Amino acid sequence: MRRAVVADALVVAALRLQSARAAGAPTEPGFLDRFTAAWDPGRHPTWVAEQDGSHAGVLIAQVVTDLPWPGQAIGRRLQVVTLYASADSAEIHSAAADPAVAEALTTAMTTWAHDTGLTVAGPP
Repeated sequence: MRRAVVADALVVAALRLQSARAAGAPTEPGFLDRFTAAWDPGRHPTWVAEQDGSHAGVLIAQVVTDLPWPGQAIGRRLQVVTLYASADSAEIHSAAADPAVAEALTTAMTTWAHDTGLTVAGPP
């Protein structure tokens, strides 16, 4: 389990594409290039799971800054955008997916959020 950096953009894009394909999304020529150009690991903290030398899953979050509210400090939180654990190209919500990978990704994100002063928005 590791936090993704800019150099991981293609790996993150490929895992996001696998997640989309498992969810029934159509193919899109040029998607990997479009994703790598848009992905910013600072705004979208991301964790990649590796198992037996292969990429086993990805969790992509988005940093959200709350709008001001009288009497409250402005908070920042993480919201999960993609949670995917590959297991025979299955979605994380499929019985074939590896729940241990999803749990490890979620734990890594939650720990990082706590360590950096962010909260996590709702269940992933």
